[in-house]
Amino acid sequence: MIRSRKPGLDDPMIYRLTRLSLLPYTRRHFPDMKLSRNSVRERLQNGVTLVKRSGGRFKGFVHFLVRGESLWIDLLAVRKLYRRSGIGEQLMQKAEDWGRRKGARQAMLYVNVENEGAKRFYQRRGYRYAHTDRKLHCDLFVKPLVADDPA
Repeated sequence: MIRSRKPGLDDPMIYRLTRLSLLPYTRRHFPDMKLSRNSVRERLQNGVTLVKRSGGRFKGFVHFLVRGESLWIDLLAVRKLYRRSGIGEQLMQKAEDWGRRKGARQAMLYVNVENEGAKRFYQRRGYRYAHTDRKLHCDLFVKPLVADDPA
């Protein structure tokens, strides 16, 4: 079941998964980067976080927000044991559907330049490379969420 985040129940696993899955890529270029439970909690207060749980087990989450006509995928992580099982796709689909309902015309996200697995995942979902932000050491990927109106 995919549902909205319940802070008391989900935040410890979101923090752990962020620390284990996402922070190592960030620290390759920003070795002094700190991650605290409070910083994760504050980040999650802006936007929407959906969680995948089944059988009482936390499997993954996606955090996103809409700014103007863009859906920004901020964080996506799936526990290693459950990767390649469709959970990431399910979470992304829910986020994209939510964005469309809120008027987003495109989805955007950053991926660490060295995270080839994530880049392939997003490209399979229709995201296309836009450019590299050299300060962040991240590639920007963009996906249209609505078909262009015929002219």
